[in-house]
Amino acid sequence: MTLNQDQSSLYFADYIRGVAKINIATDDITNIEAPEGVLLKGIDGLYFYNNTLIAIHNGVKPFRVMQYFLDDTGDRILFGRIINQGGPSLGEPTLGQVKDGYFYYLANSPWGAYNENRELDLALVKPIEIRRIKLD
Repeated sequence: MTLNQDQSSLYFADYIRGVAKINIATDDITNIEAPEGVLLKGIDGLYFYNNTLIAIHNGVKPFRVMQYFLDDTGDRILFGRIINQGGPSLGEPTLGQVKDGYFYYLANSPWGAYNENRELDLALVKPIEIRRIKLD
């Protein structure tokens, strides 16, 4: 979940259904619209920055981090850009923070190191990798 700049709206991601927005004053919920081909499912983390949403997608492959540019109402995504996507350079991303025009995030969570019994295999855990991406 993330608040917009003036804290009048709370955006949240549903892993299956996509992104919605709650008007804080009225409790009205709006499903965020997006152009055809813009995938809003599988979002694990959502962050607001300068009328854009930064989304960590680890529920779809390839894993990716996206920046979605909103219209003036904040109810529709105009377009998106890939910040980082799949391949050997990106593990399973999760958790991030926007600070001073940069997005910092954990690029390789250890989820793949858990077995079917939910036990962590330390031999499969790689050193933590924090990435920093300039947003402007």
